[in-house]
Amino acid sequence: MPPVPSHPTSAALPDLNAVLAPVSRGLARVEESLGSQADGRYRLLNELGTHILGSKGKRMRPALVLLASGRGNDPSDDLVKLATVVELLHTATLVHDDILDDAEVRRNRATTNAKWDNEIAVIFGDFLFASAFSLISTFENPIVSRVLSGVTSDLCKGELWQLQDRFGRSIPSEERYLSMIRLKTATFLAACCQLGAVVGGLSEDEAAPYERYGLNLGMAFQIVDDCLDVVGEEGRMGKSLGTDITTGKLTMPFLRLLEELSPTERAGLEKDYWARLGDPAFKAQVQEMLAGRGAIDSTYRTAARYVDMARGEIAETRAPHRAELLSLADFLLARKT
Repeated sequence: MPPVPSHPTSAALPDLNAVLAPVSRGLARVEESLGSQADGRYRLLNELGTHILGSKGKRMRPALVLLASGRGNDPSDDLVKLATVVELLHTATLVHDDILDDAEVRRNRATTNAKWDNEIAVIFGDFLFASAFSLISTFENPIVSRVLSGVTSDLCKGELWQLQDRFGRSIPSEERYLSMIRLKTATFLAACCQLGAVVGGLSEDEAAPYERYGLNLGMAFQIVDDCLDVVGEEGRMGKSLGTDITTGKLTMPFLRLLEELSPTERAGLEKDYWARLGDPAFKAQVQEMLAGRGAIDSTYRTAARYVDMARGEIAETRAPHRAELLSLADFLLARKT
């Protein structure tokens, strides 16, 4: 794969609609399933569900379930249910993340906390988690509850690990950062692929390459997301950007920037970073440094290596949707949203 620029061109971006065409009917059933999660007796719950679940993102996690299953346009009821579960879990984490980041926009709509308030957002996020685990309990195969309960635990551990660094005013090593994003992002995508393959009919051993594909894809996805928080366009991303800097989250682009600075420059930036959290002028200054010192290009190259590893895991399989899984990996690297 050629070197990846800090601003991937639109020509390099695969057509996501074409990539997901083989699972479009399955995704339509997932949308119907998500819409059925509301309870008509509760007006506020219906409003929240329509606002949040109706604001479609890329539906990447349900798509991975269906693609890995090999039955994307003719999924079983259990596959639709599994795809619904992973989207409910993902959306719950987004609702809670937006509270922590004080974000105002998500998927081109006002966040739950911005449109209502933090109290309602917390409870609605909890409702989404509860709805997901209610569905999880109905699967006969115990691997579903075992894997997804572990993933949910990992996600919380990863977030707490990141917060620990912020409150401790400490700079993590790159190794620690990679371990953190493995917990908070990559294991979830790995689970989507693994469980999609298993519920689609494969054994756990046969599903192992799908799990490794999802894990490497998840690492690349989070690294790219951390870059887009710096260089992305808020209008195209459809969500509040720059929150990593304003909330003190230390991501790979910032760690790579520190490597480029002299000891004096590094000490000054580290001191200012903790002292000026939330300062818009400081955020702009850091964003300019990140883009100008090669940190973004370097970070994208690391993401590209994870994409290569993901592609390698799936390339040798006989996956019915192998071509789409390979193209999806390319999309996640070159995406601008």
